[in-house]
Amino acid sequence: MKKTTLSLKTVQKLKTTKGRKEEKKFTVEGLRAIRTCVESRLKPIGVYIIEEQCTQAEQFISPKKLHIISHADMKKISNASTPSGILAVLPITQKKIPSSLEPTLVAVGISDPGNMGTLIRTAAAVGKKSVVIIDGIDPYNPKVIQASAGAFAQIDLLQTTWE
Repeated sequence: MKKTTLSLKTVQKLKTTKGRKEEKKFTVEGLRAIRTCVESRLKPIGVYIIEEQCTQAEQFISPKKLHIISHADMKKISNASTPSGILAVLPITQKKIPSSLEPTLVAVGISDPGNMGTLIRTAAAVGKKSVVIIDGIDPYNPKVIQASAGAFAQIDLLQTTWE
């Protein structure tokens, strides 16, 4: 493990939709959600962690990816009022909507992050391969990611507008 020399300001930018779009990255917090990512097809670019969480995280994350930070820094980059002590940065992979889709869930105009997260979780539970989001909330919003309980890692999130 190493002390981080990476910019925490960049990670802080990922709290906003604009920052996520500019950086093409998003964050995931919590051991269970990050483990789900690692066990699926999503691989973290880096994982910011407080020292007390290292032993558990090393069970499923390479120590080379772990960046130890202070509690104060974790509070700055976390989206939670009480940070879990581990936060991963993942790439946003924008996929184009194919000309034909397998049965999928289409979510139109969903603006509440909790509802979007629940829809993503439900789609994954019933075996859908993707969720098409039309004119809705950013699916990489930290509250959507949290509400999806890791299910976002199991399906493709496809964003579009009516145009």
